[in-house]
Amino acid sequence: MAIHIGDIIRKEVEAKRLTYKEFGVLIHRNEKTISDIYDRATMSI
Repeated sequence: MAIHIGDIIRKEVEAKRLTYKEFGVLIHRNEKTISDIYDRATMSI
């Protein structure tokens, strides 16, 4: 089973009941960028 990092992030954000705007503030990103993050299968760190 492949790991999809965007799905993992989305599930954690939903579990914490954060809005797109709240999550964006936490990671210093515009709330419009959040859906792009959720679509990513991989992410460079």
